[in-house]
Amino acid sequence: MHWPTIHWVSANWVAANWIAGGILAVAWFSRIVDAALGMPRVADIARPEWDRRHAAPNGEPRVSIIVPARNEAEHIRETLVQLLALDYSNYEIIAVNDRSTDRTGEIMDEVAENVLLHDRGVMLHAEADRSVRHTRLQVIHIAELPSGWLGKTHAMWAAGLQATGEWLLFTDADVLFKPDALRRAMAYAESERADHVVLFPRMIMKRPGERMMIAFFQALFVFGHRPWKVADPKSQDHMGVGAFNLVRRSVYDAVGTYRALRMEVIDDMKLGKVIKNAGFVQRNVFWRGPDFPPLGQGRFRHRQQSHQELFCRAFLSVAAHGCHHHRFGVSESRAISWCLPGAYMSKSSL
Repeated sequence: MHWPTIHWVSANWVAANWIAGGILAVAWFSRIVDAALGMPRVADIARPEWDRRHAAPNGEPRVSIIVPARNEAEHIRETLVQLLALDYSNYEIIAVNDRSTDRTGEIMDEVAENVLLHDRGVMLHAEADRSVRHTRLQVIHIAELPSGWLGKTHAMWAAGLQATGEWLLFTDADVLFKPDALRRAMAYAESERADHVVLFPRMIMKRPGERMMIAFFQALFVFGHRPWKVADPKSQDHMGVGAFNLVRRSVYDAVGTYRALRMEVIDDMKLGKVIKNAGFVQRNVFWRGPDFPPLGQGRFRHRQQSHQELFCRAFLSVAAHGCHHHRFGVSESRAISWCLPGAYMSKSSL
């Protein structure tokens, strides 16, 4: 090849790179501007106006809190005790032990057996009077997983069959709630006449690497799903978070319950997607109050996730958002099982 030809090809390659880089930079900058203008519009339920109870003739709407767990012995006791201490008058907790091989199921049974109400707080007391035993907590044990299901979706579906609430709150077994989190979320949901409310968790990070990975994950998530667009019925943006998915029971039934999502790996986002696509009112909210210490002193704490798990979840969530077909089949499930070997997956959440 002659030198002028080589020079021409090289020059055009450089020019193409600059053009592609410029287009990518403009796209990222437009998303950054969009996020900067949009995120402040997402509701903040830490504000004083949401520190109230929803006024209704029959009192506060009944909420069923569903907690699926597999091998969560390290967290489940603290999680359940925090849930039993919520400042909300009309709720039940359905904890599901999904084929755990550790003491998760035993601990659930211990908490259900021994927990008592005491001056609007919760305390554990092994020798308590059985005549005043508190029955707000129900425990379900699953010994076998039916074919055609992932474990977490099956656990949540099974709990939904037992739930008596007008609202269902799906959460994780390693999330700690501030006492007023549910009360504020319900006040917002009823005021906005929402059908599905997502409250974003605050992740506790202890290492620099965790902070870097969380920041990367959050950037991908925000740019991929645009939380400020979720409330727009004309937008296809949708939201779901495993730590706090609050949905009306009638809406949950209308979209086919978790039976329709039985092979979904990213089940929380998929639930949000089917609810939004069905035309129901969806909202997501933040808690922009001051940072509190962990262990329930803040709004609630999500588990510390591995860097690998966060990267895979961010990648899969954003990739799914850009696809026309968002359903993950068996082959994708196996791929993610390889990607997340320690996740409750065949079983639970990412």
